[in-house]
Amino acid sequence: MTKSAKAALADAKNAREAGTFFPLTTVVLQSPEFASLSPYAVKLLFDMLAQWYLGNNGYLSASWTLMKDRGWKSKATLAKALKELENGDWIIRTRQGGRHMTTLYAVTFHRIDDHHRGKPLDVAATRRPLGTWRKTMPPLRKITKPAPPRGAIMEGLTLQAG
Repeated sequence: MTKSAKAALADAKNAREAGTFFPLTTVVLQSPEFASLSPYAVKLLFDMLAQWYLGNNGYLSASWTLMKDRGWKSKATLAKALKELENGDWIIRTRQGGRHMTTLYAVTFHRIDDHHRGKPLDVAATRRPLGTWRKTMPPLRKITKPAPPRGAIMEGLTLQAG
């Protein structure tokens, strides 16, 4: 890493609070789907994201034991918010819980990560986000090479309009 890259990284780290962070894109935050979430669903989504670190999407929990420490006062409200996130495809159940085993989830705007050793999930890891939360806008596709504007000169040739 060059000195300037190291300086830029140090500057970026100094510009925010210490600790890990979750990359949440403005595409998600500015979407009509996000705007239509209830306040409790947004809080639950953020409380689940507080558990996130690189490599554990699929291992997020909304258990009462964890959520009451995050300020949740009602199991019914928690269940309603969880149902809203699942029905809206913001989260996907990656492991069905049971006796002495919590149900686990993944957010659908990040890929589902590989299984942790000895902790398999009921769903396969993904290379890309599922993107199932999108209802009103198509998934974004990465443009590999933008088309030149009309009339642009490429390699000494003028493109013909037509």
